[in-house]
Amino acid sequence: MFGNDSPLPNHPGAPGERLWVCRICGWILDERAGDPGSGIAPGTPLGDYPADWTCPECGAGISELEPFLDLASQR
Repeated sequence: MFGNDSPLPNHPGAPGERLWVCRICGWILDERAGDPGSGIAPGTPLGDYPADWTCPECGAGISELEPFLDLASQR
C-alpha cells in the first residue's frame, strides 16, 4: 500500500529493477538507483518506500507515480 492506502499500480518489471514516472513533472524513479537523498537504498522496490516519500523534483506524493515502460529496452 502507498499514498492514500492505494495499492501500487501493476508493473510488469521485477521488483527492485522497475522504472516509475511522476505524473506531475515527468521525473523517472529507477528502483535500481534508489533515492540516496531520501535514504532509500538502491534496489528498494517502490512498495517498500515510506508512505511520506515525495518526488525529489516536484514534491508530489508517491501516489502520483505510475509505471514507466521503457519501450526501447523491450525490443
